[in-house]
Amino acid sequence: MTQAVSPLPPIKATNAFYYYADVDAAWNFYTRVLGFSTVADYGFAKMLRVGPSSFLTLVDEEWGMHSSNEPKSATLAIVTEEVEGWWEYLSGAGVEMRGSLGSEEGRPHDGFVAVDPEGYLLEFERFNVHPENEALMPVLREVESLYPDGAETAPGVVSQRPENLGVHGTVLWLYYNDLQRIETFYREALGVDILVDQGWAKVYPASETGFIGDRKSVGVGGWGGGGGG
Repeated sequence: MTQAVSPLPPIKATNAFYYYADVDAAWNFYTRVLGFSTVADYGFAKMLRVGPSSFLTLVDEEWGMHSSNEPKSATLAIVTEEVEGWWEYLSGAGVEMRGSLGSEEGRPHDGFVAVDPEGYLLEFERFNVHPENEALMPVLREVESLYPDGAETAPGVVSQRPENLGVHGTVLWLYYNDLQRIETFYREALGVDILVDQGWAKVYPASETGFIGDRKSVGVGGWGGGGGG
């Protein structure tokens, strides 16, 4: 008799960790410029809410598990419907960009890549109605974007981010040599199926608005290779 397998418990949120030589400068950027609210401050680590169930923790390298000098081999993508607005705002704020805004009719996704104060890449992308995104679009329609509410994002800090620029979710992009092996791992470890399959890049669900993406390791990504997630 085959023993029944219990369903995996749900994941409430995703939380990426970035490591900095100057965590306070990074915190200032993410709260003042990007408008992410601080939900926990441990001094050496500061946890920010990016999307409805997506978080990012900034860590002082002197106290963390990793060094800020290690390769920046993960990319956090901000999923948003207001890609053009984010581009205009961040460009005007003097944020470093990697390439230009990629937005063309018929593309499965539009977006751009910004660079944070210590070199981490931040994609801003919109998934469009397209056969490639057929499984993802119903998932995105189930949740509302998170917009600034005018409250302090850190003690004494009110963000400069315009109130009409929202975050629908995040994709944490990781890079691998063997995508088939990773696909098997995510299916078994998370009990999920692929939501987006670009061949060289795949997206899996984790929390309600936090997704995990894997890409073929051909150099840390961005939109220069024909598009991000």
